[in-house]
Amino acid sequence: MNIADTGDSMRTIKTLLAATALVAAGMSLHANVRPVHAGGFVPVNVTGTIFEDFNGDGVQQLEEQPLEGWIVHLADGDDVVQTTFTQAFGDYTFSAVGAGTFTVFEEPPASWALTTSPDYYSVTTSSGVDVGGLVFGNFLLGILSGNVLKDLTGNGFSPDDTPFATPVKIQLFLNGGAVPVTTTTTYSGGWFSFSGLGPGLYTVRELVPAGYVLTAQVEAATYGLSGFVSAGNDFDNSRPVALAMPAR
Repeated sequence: MNIADTGDSMRTIKTLLAATALVAAGMSLHANVRPVHAGGFVPVNVTGTIFEDFNGDGVQQLEEQPLEGWIVHLADGDDVVQTTFTQAFGDYTFSAVGAGTFTVFEEPPASWALTTSPDYYSVTTSSGVDVGGLVFGNFLLGILSGNVLKDLTGNGFSPDDTPFATPVKIQLFLNGGAVPVTTTTTYSGGWFSFSGLGPGLYTVRELVPAGYVLTAQVEAATYGLSGFVSAGNDFDNSRPVALAMPAR
């Protein structure tokens, strides 16, 4: 390798390190990609925040926390012209944005759902006038699970209960509705789970297997807050003892 090659390599390494530092600091890799337009347009900043919508109502309350490290894009038509990350207080900034109409949208991680409206912002810039207040609220989808058990003694939940081997259908209801929003079937061992659940009040109901009676149930309702995990929504079933017919 000659001296010129070494110099080029060092410049490449320094460039990569600088880009890495920008990403780590939450800065856009595309800052200043839009120069001042002809006619004297003064570039502007486009800013907003992203927060965790704990109760899923689409409005940020004082106790609801910002989300750091989330990806946000600024697009000109179908082309993304800037990408940035939220900071510690959930804030993000697109710098040196030129004239035009742009779309601002977030890229939520898996298992998160947007709760605020609109889904994205359409922004038309004016020379020297910054644009702010572009807020996104997000809810971490929850999980509700339980077990179907076989009640060997007919006395309800007790240490001698065993997992119900036969598949059993479990219905999930939301906000007191009369019609289930979804139904699942127990896995091997009597376990069941509903995932990807948004905000709301959840209850579960068992379709009692033929030949059995329900002897016990955990009848708690689950209020779905962001990231909720509700376990132990159990059912206990017993097979009635057949009574001997009296002798004639």
